Amino acid sequence: RKTSILLIEEPENNLSYTNMAKLVSEIIDKNKDRQIFIATHSSFIVNKLGLDKIILLYNKAQTSLKKLPHDTIEYFKKLPGYDTLRLALAEKVILVEGPTDELIIQAAYLKAYDCLPIADGIDIISVRSLAFKRFCDMAMLLNKPIVLVTDNDGDIQGNINKKYKAYDKSIVILAYEKNQSFNTLEPSFLNANIDRIAELSKLITGEEKTYADLLNFMIKNKTEWALRVFDHPKSVNYPEYINDAIQYAKK
Repeated sequence: RKTSILLIEEPENNLSYTNMAKLVSEIIDKNKDRQIFIATHSSFIVNKLGLDKIILLYNKAQTSLKKLPHDTIEYFKKLPGYDTLRLALAEKVILVEGPTDELIIQAAYLKAYDCLPIADGIDIISVRSLAFKRFCDMAMLLNKPIVLVTDNDGDIQGNINKKYKAYDKSIVILAYEKNQSFNTLEPSFLNANIDRIAELSKLITGEEKTYADLLNFMIKNKTEWALRVFDHPKSVNYPEYINDAIQYAKK
């Protein structure tokens, strides 16, 4: 006999990524006339089923995400690989565009506080810039302050001020390079170490290079140069906006 209620506990357990996707499709397609309750720790599961259907149980409280904008819900359904639950459940969050930013922020934090951010309950989530606003929507609904570290892309007015003007500045805290000439992390990082380019180039490339050659190497080898800095976090200086970001998160 077919029941009207279906209870599923952690359907992601012991499944590969592709089989988990197949299971979600089965749950959706074959149980349209049932009320389904699913307990899960998987962002993929909640994204595919729809964030508007989620009730978060955290710190003895429950929160619904029904009021998320429809286009944000659809965005995560179509691109379910984002770690939405990490944002929802973390104590403090720094959002970054990619692994290079993540490594450099961790290195800067290690230099400043002698520990990694995660040791202080700060989760650094790499979401890519196109998804920043979607995560901002979640942060606003959850009333959870986040620090968003972004490139200025040579256009502070368009890429920063206009893009994020709708968000409460006490919730979405922006950290970015204020000099538009330094449009990405690499030139900002070199500017913070402008009086020690020869020393820096040896650390990053193993040999002495000019500013232009070092910048070119860093742009072509983004994660590699960040890993080498991460291995020597106290040997370099960090851009002001990176230091601002870790100080905001530390508060």
